[in-house]
Amino acid sequence: MAESFKRIGSANYRLGDYEKALHYFDKCLIIQEKIKGSESIETAHTLNNMGLVHASQGSCSKAI
Repeated sequence: MAESFKRIGSANYRLGDYEKALHYFDKCLIIQEKIKGSESIETAHTLNNMGLVHASQGSCSKAI
């Protein structure tokens, strides 16, 4: 399920719908943290994706 949310988030990011992208990345992150933990590579990728969205919105402080 997390992978599906990540793919939907990525598609929305590419379409420029940043709020929807963040929504799906957040759903993905919740699942990944519960199953894989906060130190997993999958969780890191999702956090990176969320950072890219925030940077695209011009919010560098949130991106970091």
